[in-house]
Amino acid sequence: MKNKFKILSIIALVSVIGFFISACKDTPDVHPNTITISGIPSDYEGKFGTLLLFPFPITSSTPAIYSMEERISGTFSLYNWKRDDPWDGKGTFRITFLIYESVEAARNDNYIYSGVLEEGTSISITKKNTDIEWSSFIKK
Repeated sequence: MKNKFKILSIIALVSVIGFFISACKDTPDVHPNTITISGIPSDYEGKFGTLLLFPFPITSSTPAIYSMEERISGTFSLYNWKRDDPWDGKGTFRITFLIYESVEAARNDNYIYSGVLEEGTSISITKKNTDIEWSSFIKK
């Protein structure tokens, strides 16, 4: 009798655990907005880049949104400057694009290229991925 009770108890426990596991909703993955820059010159292949987004019109020298220093592939994920978490918002921004030889150079702010969107130009972000042509940036 004791063995039957143990077996039934184990079956009940496994059933309850299985019920709670299946009833829990999956936590959705946080996918930040991205900016894809097309037409980046081959001179910058293998280098690292970052984007700094300033609310437009610019009222502060601190960006609101940024991308991590990522190996240049053309697509950059965006993060909140203050909260340091993935950014999934909308807005109008002036963008600065910085390119570095390495992550170490980025940490020391030794960039080999600094470009901004054409003077007076801003970009409106309204969807998950925004595309920008390299020719939109002017070296500064």
